[in-house]
Amino acid sequence: FRPATAGAWVEARAKEVNLSRRTATYQVEVVSEGKLVALFTGTVCRLGGDAFPGAGEGVPSGQNSGWEEEG
Repeated sequence: FRPATAGAWVEARAKEVNLSRRTATYQVEVVSEGKLVALFTGTVCRLGGDAFPGAGEGVPSGQNSGWEEEG
């Protein structure tokens, strides 16, 4: 890993590694200037329901709430 330069943009790239009925595992790479600066792997428990009710409401048309799905 390399340190990010002060003031440089960093980008987090997340990918779903495993998805089951009750758990999901994600791997997140943090990149700055094309170099890997951090790596995170996390497992979550899926409880169902809406974790963020109302998320994205009030966002002007043509913009997103800051969370986008890769497709």
